[in-house]
Amino acid sequence: MKILVGILHSGEKEYEKCLESINRQTRVDFDTYTISGKRNAEAHDLLYGHFMESSKDYGIMVKIDADMVIRVDNLFEMIRNEFLRTENMDRLFIPVLDHFVLENLGGINAYRNTVTWGKNTGLFFTDMVHHPHSIRDTVKWDVPIENSLVDHCPDPSPFQSFHFGFHRTMKAFQPGSRIWHTRIKKKHWNSIRRMYQLGLEDHLLMENLHSAESESNRRPHLPRLYALAGSECALSGSYQGEQISRTDPSVRAAFERIDHVIRKGAAIQDLTPHLQTALNRRPPMDYWYEFLRFRLTT
Repeated sequence: MKILVGILHSGEKEYEKCLESINRQTRVDFDTYTISGKRNAEAHDLLYGHFMESSKDYGIMVKIDADMVIRVDNLFEMIRNEFLRTENMDRLFIPVLDHFVLENLGGINAYRNTVTWGKNTGLFFTDMVHHPHSIRDTVKWDVPIENSLVDHCPDPSPFQSFHFGFHRTMKAFQPGSRIWHTRIKKKHWNSIRRMYQLGLEDHLLMENLHSAESESNRRPHLPRLYALAGSECALSGSYQGEQISRTDPSVRAAFERIDHVIRKGAAIQDLTPHLQTALNRRPPMDYWYEFLRFRLTT
Protein backbone atom coordinates (compact mmCIF):
# COMPACT_ATOMS: atom_id res chain seq x y z
CA MET A 1 0.00 0.00 0.00
CA LYS A 2 1.57 3.25 -1.13
CA ILE A 3 1.20 6.24 1.19
CA LEU A 4 0.52 9.89 0.36
CA VAL A 5 1.78 12.21 3.11
CA GLY A 6 0.07 15.60 3.21
CA ILE A 7 2.01 18.31 5.05
CA LEU A 8 0.41 21.57 6.21
CA HIS A 9 2.99 24.31 6.59
CA SER A 10 2.47 27.85 7.88
CA GLY A 11 5.83 29.14 9.10
CA GLU A 12 6.56 26.45 11.70
CA LYS A 13 10.15 26.53 12.91
CA GLU A 14 10.30 22.71 12.95
CA TYR A 15 9.46 22.43 9.24
CA GLU A 16 12.92 21.27 8.11
CA LYS A 17 13.16 18.75 10.96
CA CYS A 18 9.67 17.56 10.09
CA LEU A 19 10.74 16.93 6.49
CA GLU A 20 13.92 15.19 7.63
CA SER A 21 11.96 12.86 9.89
CA ILE A 22 9.57 12.04 7.05
CA ASN A 23 12.38 11.37 4.58
CA ARG A 24 14.00 8.98 7.08
CA GLN A 25 11.02 6.62 6.92
CA THR A 26 12.01 3.19 5.67
CA ARG A 27 10.52 0.02 4.17
CA VAL A 28 7.47 1.73 2.70
CA ASP A 29 6.74 3.56 -0.56
CA PHE A 30 5.40 7.09 -0.08
CA ASP A 31 5.14 10.54 -1.68
CA THR A 32 4.68 13.93 -0.03
CA TYR A 33 2.41 16.84 -0.88
CA THR A 34 2.84 20.19 0.90
CA ILE A 35 0.45 23.12 1.27
CA SER A 36 2.01 26.32 2.60
CA GLY A 37 0.81 29.68 3.85
CA LYS A 38 -2.96 29.15 3.62
CA ARG A 39 -5.63 29.83 6.22
CA ASN A 40 -6.73 26.79 8.23
CA ALA A 41 -9.98 26.01 6.44
CA GLU A 42 -8.59 26.63 2.96
CA ALA A 43 -5.48 24.53 3.65
CA HIS A 44 -7.53 21.58 4.88
CA ASP A 45 -9.97 21.80 1.98
CA LEU A 46 -7.08 21.81 -0.50
CA LEU A 47 -5.40 18.88 1.22
CA TYR A 48 -8.50 16.72 1.49
CA GLY A 49 -9.43 17.55 -2.08
CA HIS A 50 -6.01 16.35 -3.21
CA PHE A 51 -6.38 13.20 -1.11
CA MET A 52 -9.63 12.34 -2.89
CA GLU A 53 -8.20 13.16 -6.33
CA SER A 54 -5.23 10.87 -5.61
CA SER A 55 -7.20 7.97 -4.12
CA LYS A 56 -6.57 5.70 -7.13
CA ASP A 57 -2.80 6.04 -6.75
CA TYR A 58 -2.45 5.60 -3.00
CA GLY A 59 -3.86 3.19 -0.43
CA ILE A 60 -3.31 5.40 2.64
CA MET A 61 -3.41 9.17 3.22
CA VAL A 62 -1.48 10.63 6.17
CA LYS A 63 -1.90 14.21 7.38
CA ILE A 64 1.04 15.77 9.22
CA ASP A 65 1.48 19.33 10.47
CA ALA A 66 4.86 20.96 9.94
CA ASP A 67 5.41 21.35 13.70
CA MET A 68 5.47 17.56 14.14
CA VAL A 69 8.77 15.65 14.17
CA ILE A 70 8.66 11.87 13.92
CA ARG A 71 10.96 10.12 16.39
CA VAL A 72 11.15 6.68 14.76
CA ASP A 73 12.15 5.63 11.26
CA ASN A 74 9.42 3.04 10.81
CA LEU A 75 6.24 4.99 11.64
CA PHE A 76 4.87 4.77 8.09
CA GLU A 77 5.60 1.04 8.06
CA MET A 78 3.69 0.69 11.35
CA ILE A 79 0.77 2.64 9.86
CA ARG A 80 0.70 0.50 6.72
CA ASN A 81 0.80 -2.72 8.74
CA GLU A 82 -2.10 -1.52 10.92
CA PHE A 83 -4.23 -0.90 7.85
CA LEU A 84 -3.30 -4.28 6.36
CA ARG A 85 -4.28 -6.25 9.45
CA THR A 86 -7.36 -4.21 10.47
CA GLU A 87 -9.73 -4.67 7.56
CA ASN A 88 -12.58 -2.41 8.70
CA MET A 89 -10.37 0.41 9.94
CA ASP A 90 -10.59 3.50 7.75
CA ARG A 91 -9.00 6.01 10.14
CA LEU A 92 -5.98 5.64 12.41
CA PHE A 93 -5.28 8.24 15.09
CA ILE A 94 -1.76 8.59 16.51
CA PRO A 95 -1.20 10.84 19.56
CA VAL A 96 1.77 13.20 19.66
CA LEU A 97 3.79 14.42 22.63
CA ASP A 98 3.05 18.12 22.95
CA HIS A 99 5.95 20.08 24.44
CA PHE A 100 3.75 22.90 25.78
CA VAL A 101 1.72 20.65 28.09
CA LEU A 102 4.06 17.62 28.26
CA GLU A 103 1.14 15.32 27.49
CA ASN A 104 -0.16 13.40 24.50
CA LEU A 105 -2.52 15.53 22.43
CA GLY A 106 -4.44 15.05 19.21
CA GLY A 107 -1.96 14.31 16.51
CA ILE A 108 -1.55 12.46 13.23
CA ASN A 109 -4.50 11.11 11.29
CA ALA A 110 -4.10 8.39 8.67
CA TYR A 111 -6.97 7.45 6.34
CA ARG A 112 -7.80 4.65 3.95
CA ASN A 113 -8.17 5.88 0.37
CA THR A 114 -11.94 5.28 0.50
CA VAL A 115 -12.52 8.14 2.97
CA THR A 116 -14.16 11.27 1.55
CA TRP A 117 -14.48 14.82 2.85
CA GLY A 118 -16.79 17.78 2.45
CA LYS A 119 -15.95 21.47 2.39
CA ASN A 120 -15.26 23.34 5.61
CA THR A 121 -18.20 25.45 6.74
CA GLY A 122 -16.79 26.15 10.21
CA LEU A 123 -13.61 27.84 11.36
CA PHE A 124 -12.49 25.97 14.46
CA PHE A 125 -12.32 22.24 13.73
CA THR A 126 -11.13 22.19 10.15
CA ASP A 127 -9.91 18.58 10.29
CA MET A 128 -13.35 17.16 11.16
CA VAL A 129 -15.13 17.39 7.80
CA HIS A 130 -14.92 13.78 6.66
CA HIS A 131 -18.17 12.14 5.61
CA PRO A 132 -19.14 9.90 8.56
CA HIS A 133 -20.41 7.11 6.30
CA SER A 134 -16.97 6.84 4.66
CA ILE A 135 -15.30 5.76 7.92
CA ARG A 136 -16.30 2.39 9.29
CA ASP A 137 -13.94 2.07 12.27
CA THR A 138 -11.39 4.39 13.87
CA VAL A 139 -8.44 2.96 15.79
CA LYS A 140 -6.63 5.14 18.33
CA TRP A 141 -3.18 4.06 19.36
CA ASP A 142 -2.52 4.18 23.10
CA VAL A 143 1.10 5.34 23.25
CA PRO A 144 2.74 6.03 26.66
CA ILE A 145 4.45 9.41 26.86
CA GLU A 146 7.83 7.82 27.47
CA ASN A 147 7.45 5.89 24.19
CA SER A 148 6.02 8.72 22.10
CA LEU A 149 6.42 8.28 18.37
CA VAL A 150 6.03 11.94 17.39
CA ASP A 151 6.98 15.28 18.98
CA HIS A 152 4.71 18.30 18.65
CA CYS A 153 6.34 21.75 18.80
CA PRO A 154 9.70 20.61 20.20
CA ASP A 155 11.37 23.89 19.15
CA PRO A 156 8.74 26.53 18.30
CA SER A 157 9.39 30.16 17.42
CA PRO A 158 8.02 32.89 19.73
CA PHE A 159 5.14 33.72 17.37
CA GLN A 160 4.37 30.06 16.82
CA SER A 161 4.19 29.62 20.61
CA PHE A 162 1.98 32.69 21.02
CA HIS A 163 -0.38 31.40 18.35
CA PHE A 164 -0.56 27.95 19.96
CA GLY A 165 -2.08 29.45 23.12
CA PHE A 166 -4.29 31.82 21.13
CA HIS A 167 -5.54 29.08 18.80
CA ARG A 168 -6.21 26.57 21.57
CA THR A 169 -8.18 29.10 23.63
CA MET A 170 -10.21 30.21 20.63
CA LYS A 171 -11.09 26.57 19.98
CA ALA A 172 -12.13 26.18 23.62
CA PHE A 173 -14.75 28.97 23.40
CA GLN A 174 -15.40 29.31 19.64
CA PRO A 175 -16.67 32.90 19.58
CA GLY A 176 -19.36 33.40 16.97
CA SER A 177 -19.81 29.68 16.26
CA ARG A 178 -23.34 28.31 15.95
CA ILE A 179 -22.23 24.70 16.48
CA TRP A 180 -20.77 23.89 19.90
CA HIS A 181 -18.65 20.85 20.64
CA THR A 182 -18.68 20.83 24.45
CA ARG A 183 -16.48 17.78 24.94
CA ILE A 184 -13.83 19.05 22.55
CA LYS A 185 -13.99 22.57 23.98
CA LYS A 186 -13.42 21.33 27.52
CA LYS A 187 -10.43 19.31 26.31
CA HIS A 188 -8.79 22.43 24.93
CA TRP A 189 -9.52 24.39 28.11
CA ASN A 190 -8.01 21.63 30.24
CA SER A 191 -4.81 21.80 28.22
CA ILE A 192 -4.65 25.57 28.87
CA ARG A 193 -5.02 24.87 32.60
CA ARG A 194 -2.25 22.28 32.42
CA MET A 195 0.00 24.67 30.52
CA TYR A 196 -0.60 27.42 33.08
CA GLN A 197 0.37 25.11 35.96
CA LEU A 198 3.57 24.18 34.15
CA GLY A 199 4.20 27.87 33.52
CA LEU A 200 3.97 28.58 37.24
CA GLU A 201 6.43 25.78 37.92
CA ASP A 202 8.78 27.28 35.33
CA HIS A 203 8.48 30.68 37.04
CA LEU A 204 9.19 29.30 40.50
CA LEU A 205 12.16 27.38 39.18
CA MET A 206 13.66 30.49 37.63
CA GLU A 207 13.08 32.47 40.82
CA ASN A 208 15.11 29.90 42.75
CA LEU A 209 18.05 30.01 40.38
CA HIS A 210 20.97 32.36 40.86
CA SER A 211 20.96 35.30 38.47
CA ALA A 212 23.80 33.86 36.39
CA GLU A 213 21.93 30.60 35.97
CA SER A 214 18.60 32.28 35.46
CA GLU A 215 19.46 33.75 32.10
CA SER A 216 20.81 30.48 30.74
CA ASN A 217 17.73 28.61 31.95
CA ARG A 218 15.15 31.14 30.78
CA ARG A 219 15.15 30.08 27.14
CA PRO A 220 13.57 26.61 27.57
CA HIS A 221 10.57 28.19 29.32
CA LEU A 222 9.91 31.03 26.90
CA PRO A 223 7.70 29.02 24.49
CA ARG A 224 5.23 28.25 27.26
CA LEU A 225 5.25 31.87 28.41
CA TYR A 226 4.49 33.09 24.89
CA ALA A 227 1.71 30.50 24.59
CA LEU A 228 0.10 31.71 27.81
CA ALA A 229 0.29 35.29 26.54
CA GLY A 230 -1.51 34.11 23.42
CA SER A 231 -4.21 32.52 25.55
CA GLU A 232 -4.63 35.77 27.47
CA CYS A 233 -4.98 37.59 24.16
CA ALA A 234 -7.79 35.25 23.05
CA LEU A 235 -9.57 35.68 26.40
CA SER A 236 -9.79 39.42 25.77
CA GLY A 237 -12.90 38.73 23.68
CA SER A 238 -11.60 40.97 20.88
CA TYR A 239 -11.23 38.24 18.27
CA GLN A 240 -13.63 36.20 16.15
CA GLY A 241 -13.23 32.84 14.49
CA GLU A 242 -12.19 34.44 11.20
CA GLN A 243 -8.97 35.54 12.93
CA ILE A 244 -7.91 32.13 14.23
CA SER A 245 -5.37 31.39 11.49
CA ARG A 246 -1.68 32.01 11.98
CA THR A 247 -1.70 34.06 8.78
CA ASP A 248 -4.14 36.64 10.22
CA PRO A 249 -2.41 40.06 10.51
CA SER A 250 -4.32 41.05 13.66
CA VAL A 251 -2.89 38.07 15.55
CA ARG A 252 0.61 38.96 14.35
CA ALA A 253 0.06 42.54 15.54
CA ALA A 254 -1.05 41.30 18.98
CA PHE A 255 2.07 39.18 19.21
CA GLU A 256 4.33 42.09 18.32
CA ARG A 257 2.76 44.20 21.07
CA ILE A 258 3.52 41.59 23.70
CA ASP A 259 6.85 40.36 22.34
CA HIS A 260 8.93 43.24 23.67
CA VAL A 261 7.28 42.93 27.09
CA ILE A 262 8.30 39.28 27.35
CA ARG A 263 11.80 40.03 26.13
CA LYS A 264 12.16 42.53 28.94
CA GLY A 265 11.54 39.74 31.43
CA ALA A 266 7.83 40.00 32.25
CA ALA A 267 6.60 37.38 34.72
CA ILE A 268 3.71 35.02 34.07
CA GLN A 269 1.50 36.86 36.58
CA ASP A 270 2.00 40.14 34.71
CA LEU A 271 1.12 38.61 31.35
CA THR A 272 -1.99 36.64 32.26
CA PRO A 273 -4.29 38.57 34.66
CA HIS A 274 -7.53 37.42 33.02
CA LEU A 275 -6.33 33.84 32.64
CA GLN A 276 -5.40 33.76 36.34
CA THR A 277 -8.86 34.96 37.33
CA ALA A 278 -10.52 32.37 35.11
CA LEU A 279 -8.41 29.47 36.34
CA ASN A 280 -8.85 30.41 39.99
CA ARG A 281 -12.50 29.43 39.75
CA ARG A 282 -13.33 25.88 40.71
CA PRO A 283 -13.91 23.47 37.82
CA PRO A 284 -16.20 23.16 35.98
CA MET A 285 -17.36 26.72 36.73
CA ASP A 286 -14.03 28.10 35.50
CA TYR A 287 -14.91 26.96 31.98
CA TRP A 288 -18.63 27.69 31.95
CA TYR A 289 -18.22 31.20 33.38
CA GLU A 290 -15.79 32.07 30.58
CA PHE A 291 -17.96 30.33 28.02
CA LEU A 292 -20.99 32.48 28.94
CA ARG A 293 -18.86 35.63 29.04
CA PHE A 294 -17.62 34.90 25.52
CA ARG A 295 -21.15 34.38 24.27
CA LEU A 296 -22.35 37.64 25.75
CA THR A 297 -19.43 39.82 24.67
CA THR A 298 -18.39 38.48 21.24
